[in-house]
Amino acid sequence: PLVGANFFNEFVLPVNMEPADLRTELARHGVQAGVAAGEEYGLGHAVVLAATESTTDADIEKLIAALDAVLKGRKEAAHV
Repeated sequence: PLVGANFFNEFVLPVNMEPADLRTELARHGVQAGVAAGEEYGLGHAVVLAATESTTDADIEKLIAALDAVLKGRKEAAHV
């Protein structure tokens, strides 16, 4: 690696909704992220997220806030 720290640039995130719907909802929050993990991997509803060296802390915080709003809202709606 070019830097002396661990850096994972891609990871899979299990989600509680269809990945395509998640992408739509994230876009409503100004975030373009998440590629559906193929069903052939047996992960259920999951997206692959990626970051590069140009991804800023602000980008990550925006993604976290959008994921929290979308997924938390969905969880609360399921309990009504």
